[in-house]
Amino acid sequence: MSYSQAAAAHLDRLRSRHQSLDDDIDRLSRSHSVRELDLVSMKKQRLQLKETISRLEQGLAQAGNTHT
Repeated sequence: MSYSQAAAAHLDRLRSRHQSLDDDIDRLSRSHSVRELDLVSMKKQRLQLKETISRLEQGLAQAGNTHT
């Protein structure tokens, strides 16, 4: 597996985790039994994932530009 294939697979896993967190946050935010601290923690995780995904996408785009 090449670096770009491995990076793409990693990005897919990160995007899946981000979507799962997004769904969990939506579901829990409608629940009256959720602790606000738990939601805040999940939202921070989601933001960190989004930032990681963005950095990886930019890195892949730059790497792709250097090979063309």
